[in-house]
Amino acid sequence: MLLEVTRLKSAMITNEKASFVNRSGSISFEASVSIADDLSIHLQLANDPKLLERITSLQKQFLQTGTVTDDGYYYAALVVDGKRVQANDILLIDRPEILETGLHFHSVVDLLTYSDQPPSDILELLVNVGSGTLVDSLGLLGESFETVDFGKVEILSGAEDDRCWIHSQLKTGIPFPENKLVETLRFLSGTDLSWTEAKVAGKRMVRAAKVPLFLEPDLSPMPTGDRSGAIKMFDAVTQFLGTNTGRHTSSETDTLSNLRQARKNLVNFRLVLGAAVEHLLKRFPGKVALGADALQHIDDSLFVIDNAGLHPTIKEKLKSALVNQRNLQPKHVLAAMKALGLIDSSHIKTYENIRNMGSQGDPSSLKETNDTLRKTAVVLDLVYRILLNGISYSGKYRSPLKPTDVTMKFVPLA
Repeated sequence: MLLEVTRLKSAMITNEKASFVNRSGSISFEASVSIADDLSIHLQLANDPKLLERITSLQKQFLQTGTVTDDGYYYAALVVDGKRVQANDILLIDRPEILETGLHFHSVVDLLTYSDQPPSDILELLVNVGSGTLVDSLGLLGESFETVDFGKVEILSGAEDDRCWIHSQLKTGIPFPENKLVETLRFLSGTDLSWTEAKVAGKRMVRAAKVPLFLEPDLSPMPTGDRSGAIKMFDAVTQFLGTNTGRHTSSETDTLSNLRQARKNLVNFRLVLGAAVEHLLKRFPGKVALGADALQHIDDSLFVIDNAGLHPTIKEKLKSALVNQRNLQPKHVLAAMKALGLIDSSHIKTYENIRNMGSQGDPSSLKETNDTLRKTAVVLDLVYRILLNGISYSGKYRSPLKPTDVTMKFVPLA
């Protein structure tokens, strides 16, 4: 197979067969891969019109909204010199080249790891923001704090003003600890944090450096007046991430990153907020289910429709609507949360209002703008409550609806 690698710098991996899958598991394919020293990557695969259509659709979504869902990020697994290599967070947002040899994609690998990396309890990360920025955005946590899974976490100045080191002494065997720590700090700080270099057991791993996309410390549920609560939230996030052994990041906690990217535009922010609620309710349904009475009512209605002598088209439409009612909907989980005292009626009503607004344009008056801002604050509070209860957190959090921290108690959804 002939590969065009002229756009790559000195290659560390050339023309190796790799299996690709996106985060959500909805798209998978095999391709021939070359990866350069700077982690730029070239993919070649067979010309598959259906696959091209799906990838192109995701690219259009990114260009329209500026956000990327789990469908848009890919992992690649390959074997080099008998060692298993994994490349993570490959974002295919450039248009592919369609050549006689097949489809060609150019992108960048976010992280490259080798399976022979020895375990270690020492973790050192060089990240893409300065120590002052990170410490300020973490507020009460400060430059040093003690945690359950990562021991003492310290933030130290780097040689460059826009870089700093994070040191940690791991206490538990967390998979992908470098990503779990950064993701937790990103969640709490509102900073588009990304590590550019990692040292584990003295072995250096290089990652393509990223320039921060956003700095939104206000878009974080971390409490502002309770340091013990802030550390408790840190531990709750890392322990939740630690259970996701099959993934190096979590789409649940990454929800806030998508919201921060969408916040620049009020219409996008409103749309992404509504989608975030629906996404989180699917990820954290607990044991919520439709009651036996409701299911029996649906079955009885289906029986009546089957025997009513209706026109086939009308009959199928009615049956389809009823069958959909058997599936667990966001409204069912929200109703369960309300019954448990986790949210109130205003959360549900405002969320439904925002979802029904659809993609209509920017508010035409100051009054409409303020009304939309009020509604997005209520739904953002709903996102925080679903997310924090989903990771089993009890304690204070920063609510966009109150000037002071608000207390919530974890309640399993049953």
